[in-house]
Amino acid sequence: MNMVILRNFLVTRYSIIKEGFWVFWGQLLTAIISLVGLRLITEFTNPVVFGEVTLWLSVMVLLKSVFVTPVSNYQLRYYPQYFYANQIQSFNTEIKKFYKKFFFLAAGIFVFLITIASIVKIEFINWLLVPGLLIFFLLDGSKSYFLNIFSSERKQFILSLFTIGDSILMFAIILLALFLNNSTLSYITGQASSAVLTFFLLYTFFHLVNTKQIHSSGSNLSSIVVDFKNYTIPFIPIAILSWILNLSNRYILNSYSSLVDVGIFTAAFAISSKPFLFLGGLLTNFFRPILFEKQSKNEYAKSNKIFNLWLITNGGLGLLIVIVLFFWGSFISTILLAKDFRQNSAILFFLIGLGYLFASMFQAIEYRFMSFGDTKSILIIYLASALIYISSNLLFIPKQGLIGAGSAILVSFLFQFVIGLLYLNRTLKKKNKF
Repeated sequence: MNMVILRNFLVTRYSIIKEGFWVFWGQLLTAIISLVGLRLITEFTNPVVFGEVTLWLSVMVLLKSVFVTPVSNYQLRYYPQYFYANQIQSFNTEIKKFYKKFFFLAAGIFVFLITIASIVKIEFINWLLVPGLLIFFLLDGSKSYFLNIFSSERKQFILSLFTIGDSILMFAIILLALFLNNSTLSYITGQASSAVLTFFLLYTFFHLVNTKQIHSSGSNLSSIVVDFKNYTIPFIPIAILSWILNLSNRYILNSYSSLVDVGIFTAAFAISSKPFLFLGGLLTNFFRPILFEKQSKNEYAKSNKIFNLWLITNGGLGLLIVIVLFFWGSFISTILLAKDFRQNSAILFFLIGLGYLFASMFQAIEYRFMSFGDTKSILIIYLASALIYISSNLLFIPKQGLIGAGSAILVSFLFQFVIGLLYLNRTLKKKNKF
C-alpha cells in the first residue's frame, strides 16, 4: 500500500515538473521573440506610425476584453468541472455558441462606433483599416477556444509550441508588410494576415490531436446559461476597467502631447512590461489549472497552498527583474530600441516595471477570487483602481508627459495590489477557508 502511495506521489510530481518545464520554455521563448520583433519593428517604422497602430490595436484589445475574455474565463474555470462530470462534449458545444454570439455582437458595435467617430471627425479614423482589424479580432479571439482546452487538459507542450510559432509568424509577416510599405495600413494588414494563417494552423492541428473528448452523458445543461450569466456579467465591467488600467493612458497622452510620444511610450512599455507578462503568463499557465482543479474538488487547504506559493514566487522573481531594469535600463534601451524610440526610456522602464510587478502579483489574487466564483469582488477592486489610474494620468501627464504616464502606472497598480490583498484576506476569512 505504501509503495502505491509513493508511486502515485512520484508520478504526480513528475507530471507537474514536466508541465512546468514546457510552460517555462514556451513563455521564455515567446518573450524573447517579442523583444526581438519589437526591436526590428522600431527599425522599420517610426514613432508616429507605431503610435497610431497602438491606438487602433488598443481598441481591439478593449473589444476582446469585453466580449471574448469573459467567455474565455468561464471556459477555463468550469472546463475541469464538466470534464469530471463526463459532460465536456455538451459543455464545449455551449461554449462555442457563446463565442459566436459575442463575436458578432462585438463586430457590430465596432462598426457602429467607427461610424459615429467618422461623423464627429476623430483624427485617426481610417475606414481602410476596419476590414483588417475585424479579421484580426475575430480570428485571434477564436483561437482562445482551442488554446483554453489545451490549457485545461494541461497539454503544456502543445500550448507552448503553438504560442512560439504564433509569435514568430506574426512578427515575420508584420515586418514584411512594413518593409514593403511603412504605414499603419501595412502594419494592420500584416497583423490580420498572420491571424488568418495561425488560426488555420491551430484549427487543423486541434482536430488532429486526440483531446480528452468524453461523450456527453446526456445530462441537461440548460442551467449553463444562468451560470454563464452569473459568472461572466461581472467580467464585462472588469474588462473595461482593466483596459482603462492598461491602455487608456495612450489616448490621454495623445490628447496632451502627440502620436510621437504615444509611440515612444508604447515601445518602452512593451519592453519593461514584457518580463512581468512573461512571468505572469508562466506562473498563470502553471498554477491556474492546478488551483482551479483543487478548488473544483473542494480541496480548500491545497488550493490555499497553491495560491500562496504562486504569490510568493511571483513577488520574489519580479523583484529581481525590477533591480535589473533600475541598474541597466539605459543599456537595455540601446539594445532593444531604435534611436528614435529611446527618449526617457530608462526611467520609464523602472516606473512601468515596478508597477507591473504589483500588477502581476495581483493576477494571482484575481484568479484566487475566480477559483471560488467571486467575480464581484474583482469588479470592486478594479473600479477603485481605475479611478486612481485615471486621476493619476490626468494629474501627471499634463505636467510630466512621458514620465507622468509611467508614474501613474506605478501608483495605480500599487494601490490595486494592496487593496486586492486586503480584500481577499477579508473574503477568505468570511468563508472560513484559511
